[in-house]
Amino acid sequence: MATQVFWKIRVVLLVDIVEDTKTLQTLQRSKRAQSRIQRLLTQFGTASAKAREGVDHEGPDPEPDQEQYDNIEAQIVVEDWVGPISASLEVWHTVDNNPQMRGERIVSSS
Repeated sequence: MATQVFWKIRVVLLVDIVEDTKTLQTLQRSKRAQSRIQRLLTQFGTASAKAREGVDHEGPDPEPDQEQYDNIEAQIVVEDWVGPISASLEVWHTVDNNPQMRGERIVSSS
């Protein structure tokens, strides 16, 4: 006969993470962001990406290496690719077999 195990939930964490995509789109349309993105494409883009965007290119794509990844990372501006992030956290626990929020909701935004 199989033994049944019942677990009692004691704590639940609720996390809500939201990216502000409207702000991201606005930032991406700026001349500075467009210039940085175009520079990345010109220096590091694949032949097919360059062809799609009308950027001149020669020969096949070079094999990527750690130095290339380091160069890309050094030129990335995070705000060109990810919008402002906000997150909230709630901690719930059981009190007398009823759910109750512990403390206040914690909210953070970038």
